[in-house]
Amino acid sequence: MPTLSNNEFELISTKLRETIAVIRVAANGSDRRFAGYSELPKGAEVDVCGEGFNERSVTVRWHGQLFFVYRQDLECPRNPFAD
Repeated sequence: MPTLSNNEFELISTKLRETIAVIRVAANGSDRRFAGYSELPKGAEVDVCGEGFNERSVTVRWHGQLFFVYRQDLECPRNPFAD
């Protein structure tokens, strides 16, 4: 994972090695809120595209929808968006 700082990030794509539980995100501008639970299937190609709801999570995009995902499920050793 690249070193990123100051709210700047590059799009990071990854393929899921297994089915994972995720939290759907309802976004209205910069406001994001929980919109329910779901799963992303094994083999799904997701784009890591922002910070999550805490230091252990990130936001991913899959098929045009946003989800909060725990970094451990993406095999990210650290939060790529932390300062």
